[in-house]
Amino acid sequence: MSFRKITICICFLITSQLSFGQTLDPGKEKFIDSVLNANYPAGMPGISVIVSKDGKPLYKKAFGMADMEADLKLKTDNVFAIGSMTKQFTAVAVLMLVQDGKLNLTDDVKKYLPDYNTHGKTITLKHLLTHTSGIPSYTEMKSFVDLIKKEASPEEIINMFKDTALLFDPGTNWSYSNAGYMLAAYIVERVSGMEFNNFLIEKIFKPLEMKNTYIGSFTKIIPKRARGYDPSGTDHVQNTDYYSWSWPYGAGNILSTTGDLLKWDEALYSDKLVKKDLLDIAFKNFKFNDGRSVNYGYGWAINDFDNHTVIFHGGAIGGYLSEAVRIPDEHIYIAGLTNTTKTSPADIINSIALKMIGYDIKMPDKIQIDETVLEDYKGVFEANMSGLRVVTNMGSEKEYRYVTTEDGNLYSTRSGGSKRLLIPVGKDKFYTKDGTTVCTFVRNSDNKVIAINLSSYPLQYGPVEISQKTDLTLPDLKENVTVDEAILKSYEGTYQLQPGFDLVVYIKDGKFYTEPTGQAPVILHPQSDTHFFIKEVDAQVDFNKDSSGKVISLTLTQGQKFECRKTK
Repeated sequence: MSFRKITICICFLITSQLSFGQTLDPGKEKFIDSVLNANYPAGMPGISVIVSKDGKPLYKKAFGMADMEADLKLKTDNVFAIGSMTKQFTAVAVLMLVQDGKLNLTDDVKKYLPDYNTHGKTITLKHLLTHTSGIPSYTEMKSFVDLIKKEASPEEIINMFKDTALLFDPGTNWSYSNAGYMLAAYIVERVSGMEFNNFLIEKIFKPLEMKNTYIGSFTKIIPKRARGYDPSGTDHVQNTDYYSWSWPYGAGNILSTTGDLLKWDEALYSDKLVKKDLLDIAFKNFKFNDGRSVNYGYGWAINDFDNHTVIFHGGAIGGYLSEAVRIPDEHIYIAGLTNTTKTSPADIINSIALKMIGYDIKMPDKIQIDETVLEDYKGVFEANMSGLRVVTNMGSEKEYRYVTTEDGNLYSTRSGGSKRLLIPVGKDKFYTKDGTTVCTFVRNSDNKVIAINLSSYPLQYGPVEISQKTDLTLPDLKENVTVDEAILKSYEGTYQLQPGFDLVVYIKDGKFYTEPTGQAPVILHPQSDTHFFIKEVDAQVDFNKDSSGKVISLTLTQGQKFECRKTK
């Protein structure tokens, strides 16, 4: 409950509603308009954005469509699901009970959930809120895609994962966990004596007059709700599939507007909900037991950037993405809410936030590096993080980074990922071509490369990832073989990876393609009659037949193995 390069093109502004009072510097307004117009074009689902200073909106506009079927344009008072931005509300709910003396952040969760299996370890509330508990995120469990459409109580969901082995000892590592926040919300419910969603409404939404903020529901009438859309093919979208709002309980089940989120942010500068000295703990960078920084507090990511503390968090849930940034020393708040998962607002909102403090995101200048030096970096490095989770939360398969050289350049290919050009900007320091990741190679006392430190640019979400070099050899380059067209035609059809996400396989102009939902088609290159690979990413496809020879499924190997049943 994630970042995309901003491309600039000319589109039309759909809705413009600028607040009165303070004004925004014309250059900054032009910059914001340009990136939003470029990424949320006319006639497609869009985004609502607010930029504020000292609690007053300087910029408040909406772009795109709220409902494509009803031909309704987005407005700034439309309501969106905010996904994992819900976590900051859950964290503050915990702090409110700490302030009342009903909870302590160092309490063992077994004090409130005696049946929860901590495997003999001490898991505290602090661990839950900082994603350092070691509890796997239940949204990555294989059974989740089959359960998400079914209603379930918090107790039923917790029982599903309560005996799952920990990913690591509490406090020793970091892995984003929706399960941790569900447990925190359930503890609030048990200790307060109020159903958690009612606690949010009565203790937070109503006191702050957040009149356009709701608990997620597909059945309740929510005025001015923007309809959610997911990608469908390369240039199209579709209505998001149904899912039960019982599953993101405490971790992603709030809907709101940019205006209400500004009210929420303003309350965090006061004692209205939690006294400032206690609330400040939520905005402090948590540290591992060994003193390493986590770059995360309680429900917010925390970065020190250019002499500023930048606090931010995003969210993702079916049909919606969100991102918000607060810079307390400048009293700046920026929020972007979208009704589409086709285009992430994260990089866009981050760039606007940094623009507000006079910083333009740009890569350092490329330096020249001798080709013989590039040989030092080649090798296979074990990846330990995937989608903000430790790899073992995603499955039993290990994942790697393959660092290779070609035509005087250095490349990195992640298991299941695409080949990425690494641009040298300093000694042992490289940026990916899109400028979003910094790769710093680590050497030992013998000057041998032993690891890669990977961090996000310009803002870091979670701890810096360390990928250790292995003794494995780089895989051989794949070669094509020829497969009879009749065999290829037997594979044509639609294969379902999960509800709402298919792989369509077809022959066109003599080439064999697969087209994932919402993505561009890619060529499948044969290595045998049943085994194919994709050049653009580290991925393989195997077609499976039953005893009669009928094609019934395919297996996609992209980091992990995914079984896709043939449906058409």
